[in-house]
Amino acid sequence: MCTAALLFPVMNGFAKALIVHYHPTQIVWARNAGHLVFLLILFVPRIGLLPLFHCNQPLAQMSISLLLLVSTAMMFVALEYMPLANASALIFTAPLIVTLLSVLLLKEKVGLSRWLAVLVGFAGMLIVMRPGSALFHWAAFLVLGSAASYAMYQIVMRRIAGADTPETTAVYSVVLSTILMSFIVPFFWKTPETLLHLMMFCGMGVIGGIGHYCIAHAMALAPASTVSPFNYVQILGAIIFDYMAFTTFPDLWTWVGAAVIAGSGIYLLLHEARGESKSGNPA
Repeated sequence: MCTAALLFPVMNGFAKALIVHYHPTQIVWARNAGHLVFLLILFVPRIGLLPLFHCNQPLAQMSISLLLLVSTAMMFVALEYMPLANASALIFTAPLIVTLLSVLLLKEKVGLSRWLAVLVGFAGMLIVMRPGSALFHWAAFLVLGSAASYAMYQIVMRRIAGADTPETTAVYSVVLSTILMSFIVPFFWKTPETLLHLMMFCGMGVIGGIGHYCIAHAMALAPASTVSPFNYVQILGAIIFDYMAFTTFPDLWTWVGAAVIAGSGIYLLLHEARGESKSGNPA
């Protein structure tokens, strides 16, 4: 999980650098197509093509692919206007949105302490966004849309957990999005101007593939409540990459808001783990 958390800011950083020169459609296509090609090269020799694509929940897998596509597209467009660290902090409202959607879609019961954690987390979101101030940018709403899509992605993943192998899920998460974007990208295509740009285009897919495979394996090796908090390392990775690549460093209130969001998300994960332990289920 830590490996994935350190890789994703690099992938987003590449997207932020490329979106100045290329249309978002091309960048999103490269991220998904590269992810798919890399995983096929990795898995097909070991598993075989037909076993890899055999799944028990095809509609759910297709919805996962679409949700991840929407989340990626909104995040990449937002990165043109926002610092990487701020966007990364806001994307971590996803666990808070998962709690809200669990009530609406899964009819789960949420106690007072979890509702308070959600409210505190959204207060952290407002600290990062600072609506009404000179630092506010409308692109923050794109990041929140990305977080909502990713929250839906997690909800669907929760419902089909164990139905398919991590390898199959990792591949299906980008199959439909790659096919759809492949029909659209010719209208926005621009040949990479430099070797560095070409390497970043290819690197996004490889990094995304490795990252999601690491997450799938982390979830298979340990309970989500144990490994998911380490995903918040991604905020630190984003801050470091943002400073090294774009000489941008978050101000005090961004640090405060990110800490509040991360603390609320980790509390929700730990609270869920305690609830599972009391009910007799493995935490």
